[in-house]
Amino acid sequence: MAYGYDRVEPLIRADRLEPAELAGGLAIVAVGALGLPLAGSVSANFLPLGPPGTIRSGGILQAFSFGELLEVGTGLTLAVFALLTMGHDWATES
Repeated sequence: MAYGYDRVEPLIRADRLEPAELAGGLAIVAVGALGLPLAGSVSANFLPLGPPGTIRSGGILQAFSFGELLEVGTGLTLAVFALLTMGHDWATES
């Protein structure tokens, strides 16, 4: 938004962001569902754990968090830009 709405608006369109939001949601579901066949229960860790203090030490949490970041970030962007493009003034006339 620092560049102004007119410069950002062509990049922030629902037809571009909704597939990214869907991909984030599918990633969350896929990470959770893969635990069942690979580790015996839903959302079970099926990735090898790395050494403590490294990015790989969390197992599936990083994959889950990335999917959540993608879904929530694009959803919030869609909501904010939908509010910015509203042309109706919702304030009551006084």
